[in-house]
Amino acid sequence: HLAGALCVNETLLELSVGENGITDVGAVELAAALTVKKTLKKLLLGGNQLGDTGVEAIAHAVPRSGLRVLSLYVIE
Repeated sequence: HLAGALCVNETLLELSVGENGITDVGAVELAAALTVKKTLKKLLLGGNQLGDTGVEAIAHAVPRSGLRVLSLYVIE
């Protein structure tokens, strides 16, 4: 749902979704949205349930997105 909303949004510059239970599936969808709509400049994604797949998807999307700031950390 979040990824779909990002694809159609024209004005959002910053998104804080830290500690929201986002998993690899959500991160892969979010990564795809980041490369479609490049208006988002800051993404705070730390503290979610991302594994290697989710982190890799976001990492590969960043150079093709409009992001200038990405916060990604793990809570154990």
